[in-house]
Amino acid sequence: MKTIQHKELKNVLKICYEKQISIFLWGACGIGKSSIVKDVAKELGISIIDVRISQLEPSDLRGLPKIDNGERRIKWQKKKQQKPMSAKVVGKRLLQQANPIS
Repeated sequence: MKTIQHKELKNVLKICYEKQISIFLWGACGIGKSSIVKDVAKELGISIIDVRISQLEPSDLRGLPKIDNGERRIKWQKKKQQKPMSAKVVGKRLLQQANPIS
């Protein structure tokens, strides 16, 4: 795993955004990961939705299972206020704290 400084991380985030590459940031609490992502988003003129995964249930992200007898498969029914995770309209989503215990 590579360790990088804040300035380098900003550059990497900008490149990844331009090339539409997902990135996983890992590090101790309070070192500025969220702040850097928000700063870069502001510089790029995009909005961020900060989603704290540790406060969600799996169905909050994927929706609830619903059997579709016509197609004989399960479809995932989203909550009415929930936009799909791939929504481009709002910019990017910042998913945080996938494992807050480690």
